[in-house]
Amino acid sequence: MPAFLALMHHIHTTLSPTLHTPILIVTLPTWTVSQIEDIVRFFFEQFKTPALSMADAALTTTWAYGVETACVVDVGFEKTDVTSVVEHMVANVGRTIALPDSGGEAMTKQLQKLLGEKGWTNDMCEQLKKSPICEILPAGVPLPVAES
Repeated sequence: MPAFLALMHHIHTTLSPTLHTPILIVTLPTWTVSQIEDIVRFFFEQFKTPALSMADAALTTTWAYGVETACVVDVGFEKTDVTSVVEHMVANVGRTIALPDSGGEAMTKQLQKLLGEKGWTNDMCEQLKKSPICEILPAGVPLPVAES
């Protein structure tokens, strides 16, 4: 938390907004109530901001796409967050937060495991993962075959 607050202080100092600038912070689903309270306290005490709003990342995604109801799957570096939003309300019941070993890095490691013996490096696997030819199929789904 100290590093995050130092980053917020640096950003605020760099942008140097006026005293009457409201602030919007997009929150991660893994943030605890205590962490959010610390952030709110920091902004009001440190910067004397007149208004502060905290918005859930999944909710802001639905706003961006202009939909009321959605299942938002956020694949990160080391984890995946799954959130359902119903009529602009985050459904916290049954919310899947931070599925470990399911992010982009896990996929790269799995490709490295499968292709490493053929001489593929980690960088090559990362490039393959990001290329348009890469497709992930669920377990048990047969591989597509070319028609002749």
